[in-house]
Amino acid sequence: MTGFEALFVSLDRRRARYVMAGGLAALLRGRFRREPDVELMVDRIEGGPVTMALTDAGFSHAVAADPADAGVAGRAGSQLWSQRENPVRIVQLTLVEPTLFEGLWRRSSTTDCGRASIRVASVRDAAALDRAARRNREGRRRCSRVAVSSTAQQRLDWLDEMVEIARASGALAREVDRRRRERGLPPLSSVMKA
Repeated sequence: MTGFEALFVSLDRRRARYVMAGGLAALLRGRFRREPDVELMVDRIEGGPVTMALTDAGFSHAVAADPADAGVAGRAGSQLWSQRENPVRIVQLTLVEPTLFEGLWRRSSTTDCGRASIRVASVRDAAALDRAARRNREGRRRCSRVAVSSTAQQRLDWLDEMVEIARASGALAREVDRRRRERGLPPLSSVMKA
């Protein structure tokens, strides 16, 4: 089981409440983004099961909470976690005020990815979270430094894992079909049946 897959299985097993945002969430909604980052939004009061799931999956606390992130409305701070086996696998754990988190939770949807289900932020919430995250440039610089210090094989393993998660959820097929429709072509699924 790969790093992120192990994380999502552990989150399911612990019945942890989280909402995923970021590039991987966009990919699971059928949209490609250059940075398939993983951001887990967590109720700041109920974050214990999520941190235990991260530890179970081989992640360790890589960078202290970013005080600049606490200035974003509703956020109580964030932490970067990195997997010991492959430091390119980075999760940003964002602690959110309980009232904001309940709204995110209600509007989110669940995506089945084979061995685990992933709770994904709504499109509207994801766009708002992305705008707020762009204001936090320091967190993005920290992730870039970790990625640069990794080996080419670690980066390829990470990319393979992102593609496999998207494939298992059906997101890749949806994106291919969407692009084919834009070009006036039939969906790939109908071509494959013929």
